[in-house]
Amino acid sequence: MKRKYLFVYPDFEYRVDAKKNQTRVYEKGGWYNEGIAQLAAIVENEGWDVDMIHITRPISKDEFLTKVEKIKPDVVGMNVRTDVYPYCEKVAEWLAGKGIHIMAGSYHPSIYPDQVIKWKGLDSLVIGEAELPLIEFLKRFPDLGDYKIGSFWFKTKDGKIVKNKPCALAEDLDKLPLPKFDIFDFNKLLSSKSKSALAIITRGCPYRCTYCWNNFHAGLYPKGSKFVRYRSAANAISYLKKLVKTFPEVQRLKFLDDILPMYTEWRKEFKEKYIKEINIPFFCNFRANFLTEDVAKMLKDMGCKYIFFGVESGNQKILNDILKRGMTLDIMRNAFANCRKYGIKTIAYNIIGIPHEKPENMIETLKFNAEIQPSQSIPMIFCPYPGTELTEMAIAAGYYSPNKPRDQYVSCVMKDFPPNHVLFAATFFREFFRAYQLAYKLPKPFSKILERIIDKIFLSNLIPRKLLSQSKIRFVSLRNKLAFFIKRNFKFLYVFITQKVLHR
Repeated sequence: MKRKYLFVYPDFEYRVDAKKNQTRVYEKGGWYNEGIAQLAAIVENEGWDVDMIHITRPISKDEFLTKVEKIKPDVVGMNVRTDVYPYCEKVAEWLAGKGIHIMAGSYHPSIYPDQVIKWKGLDSLVIGEAELPLIEFLKRFPDLGDYKIGSFWFKTKDGKIVKNKPCALAEDLDKLPLPKFDIFDFNKLLSSKSKSALAIITRGCPYRCTYCWNNFHAGLYPKGSKFVRYRSAANAISYLKKLVKTFPEVQRLKFLDDILPMYTEWRKEFKEKYIKEINIPFFCNFRANFLTEDVAKMLKDMGCKYIFFGVESGNQKILNDILKRGMTLDIMRNAFANCRKYGIKTIAYNIIGIPHEKPENMIETLKFNAEIQPSQSIPMIFCPYPGTELTEMAIAAGYYSPNKPRDQYVSCVMKDFPPNHVLFAATFFREFFRAYQLAYKLPKPFSKILERIIDKIFLSNLIPRKLLSQSKIRFVSLRNKLAFFIKRNFKFLYVFITQKVLHR
């Protein structure tokens, strides 16, 4: 009889609701997870049965245990993000004494293994990427012997903790089985509502931006480890074929890779095979320094509709010294110009409230967005993710304490750029950047006058920032509820509207 492995995926977000006395309320999830799909393929490849409980809202102990008892797993592996780790700790406790090996993996156990291994009911955790260590675990189970499995920490039956160092990474992604996409019900995923599917064909990033998890992740492994890896062009096409076969309704793909491998031979082969064998419009992330005119043309020929860029700041010193982006403003100007030349729409991501940022720096970011003319600019308030260099920078400056509950919106509190101003900048980012765009279209004397007026409005302390921000947030919340209602009850109308927006 086959052994059974059960993935538990708590896929929702908690936030603090100031209106409800700082009560933590959840936002429902429904997202594909590449790590689980890949590990599920590993488990199945080792001859085990595999299943998943996809928790898109917090469920009760009784409801959860009823689901587990129907599956009767030998091992339960939990995906533990920092945002939901208290819930995951409860799940481990619910399963204590059930005769099931309970394991935790993903971001939080990798960053805080000493905390997680103490959870009641938990038997083990995995630090970093889990493919190779999980294979060895599955081959040995249930007799784990001396518990010497790289990347694993174990809690032995007599209460001792065995801490193994991270083992080697899976350097050749082509040798891994293709992800088990069908462990997810694509018809219930949020991205599927607009006939979209998510894809990842690479691992790692060669850059060390201070706000990114990759910085911490790469440091887990010995020097010389091949952290940046990508599937061969042929294997990437096989991956996409399997994805499309699993979700045949897909009408667009979104590559979540930090950087697509645009090496000359790879991209030539991938382009030819993609056009011939996949030929589905797609979105992707890109670093501006790789977006040459040749690459822009190639992506356009393949059917690229949107490119997402991390702009982050319009201040060169912040880019260099605080974010360590390895990027100049001129490089970003060229990348956006190349996209406009070939008719590829662009999304510019920006970070608001970066440690040591001032309102004047925020104005530079707004003006830079107006200059590069993205199809859409997305503002994101700086969130101090554990393990990142930028979070440590915020802690050292006294802007953030990990021991205090996070504010619903602004966690990094700076005297020169207070939370109400940060929230106002994020809430009205699009309005200000569009206003600057309008100013730049006017004849020079009028352009300068309007530019100065917008500057003064943004910096003025007479503006009721808190009231305006809260009013707009309420409006956006109502709009999103209406969109969700349409999505849930009028699926065809939602798909029609979404497609019109995405392809206009």
